[in-house]
Amino acid sequence: MTPVEKNDIDVSKLFEWGKKFTITWRSKSIDAHIRLVGDAELNRSRVFALRNSAEYRRKLLDYNSEERLANIPDYQATTKEALVEALLLYSKEDFTSDAINNVEIKLPKELPSDATLEQQEKHQKEVDEFPEKRNKAILDYIAKKFEDKKNELNKLSRKDLYDKFVIAAINEVCRNEFLKAFRSMCTYFGCYKDEEFKTRLFNSYEEFDNLPTEVKASLVEKYISLEVSVEDLKA
Repeated sequence: MTPVEKNDIDVSKLFEWGKKFTITWRSKSIDAHIRLVGDAELNRSRVFALRNSAEYRRKLLDYNSEERLANIPDYQATTKEALVEALLLYSKEDFTSDAINNVEIKLPKELPSDATLEQQEKHQKEVDEFPEKRNKAILDYIAKKFEDKKNELNKLSRKDLYDKFVIAAINEVCRNEFLKAFRSMCTYFGCYKDEEFKTRLFNSYEEFDNLPTEVKASLVEKYISLEVSVEDLKA
């Protein structure tokens, strides 16, 4: 957990919206000026990603597709124990998000201006211990959720577990496909040849998408590095 300190927010990240990067691949270098995209391009990236994930979902629902065979094991190849573990794993992100939103640990109250030195020392100790206290509360909450979910799943038949697993697996794969497409399109929109961000680095998304895997991954990584993390902005 991020330590709780007054004025601990790195405000400079709010203005770190564009940078120049050099990508090296097979002894060749590519200079790219990358900026965070605006609302219009963000929406276009989202629509592109939604269409992409919808198309992938359609393929996953086809029992004979390569995508289905690659991502969804046949029922006969599964065990009840493995299905329970897989479903718990798929639930991890929801449990974590739920914990962060629902676990409330109050910050130490502000001291009055005439607080004694001893009171200030005690207050600072409480502030220093707050991140660990909050983290433990969140982990305990998640552990309880996991235990309850495990007990619930163990009561189901293997067939019912498999049906739930298929739905969860498809949703997880499509979520990853959405994020992959979204990040890629944002990166394409955010890459420029010049520091004024006037001339795009690529003439089309297809040109960007056909880059060598390592180069494209490096550009996407650079774009992501510009994004302001919600966690980074927490006090």
